[in-house]
Amino acid sequence: MRKPRWYPKGLPEAKPALTPENAEAKRRPSRSRLHLRPRKDHTLAELLKLAEGLEWYGLLVTAQKEFAAQVILERYGLATYVPCRHEWRRRSKYSKAKEVKTYAVAPRYIFAGFKPGTPLWFDLFNLPLIHAAVGINGTPKPVPTVAMAQLLRKTGGGLSAPDAHRFMKTHHEFAAGDEVEVTGGPFSGWKVPVKEINGGTATVIVQLFGGAVETLDLPLELLEAAE
Repeated sequence: MRKPRWYPKGLPEAKPALTPENAEAKRRPSRSRLHLRPRKDHTLAELLKLAEGLEWYGLLVTAQKEFAAQVILERYGLATYVPCRHEWRRRSKYSKAKEVKTYAVAPRYIFAGFKPGTPLWFDLFNLPLIHAAVGINGTPKPVPTVAMAQLLRKTGGGLSAPDAHRFMKTHHEFAAGDEVEVTGGPFSGWKVPVKEINGGTATVIVQLFGGAVETLDLPLELLEAAE
């Protein structure tokens, strides 16, 4: 038999009934929030529309904490933007399978949008993970509107690595036209140029003894970018 639940200071107060009025107030944020972490469901037009009318500054944050700093600034009521790249990385050191992971394009830097006027830098720098603002001679300078629009157009949907990278050795990826080194099989140690990449294989050009030139299809996992 379960023991009764005791409340030393009396029974807890009953919560007010949920009505359309207080439900709407609960949904409505207390501050104007705008979170511009790029996602695949954000179109370029939506990003440009959300970002217009604001003064954007580059902020220096703690290394590898760009997205955490973004959440803190968003809770403070600021618009934020972190240019991202999507890379194929192993799920763990125990697994060879890869999945797409998101990283900041410019490590340690994020962008914050303010309403026109002088931002409250003292309050901003008291927030966790925020260290400084990008500027000249110690004075923060806003990013030109044209430059910010160009950045959004270039990175608004995130920079995605080719699907073929999922089969390549991490940090040794390559593209058609690059020279690669064969790491396994009868041609191990050879350095050959890549003609094209199809799915999980690459067509390479091999110069055999006697000057004969042949093309071979090799698995991507047996190739890595030559140093």
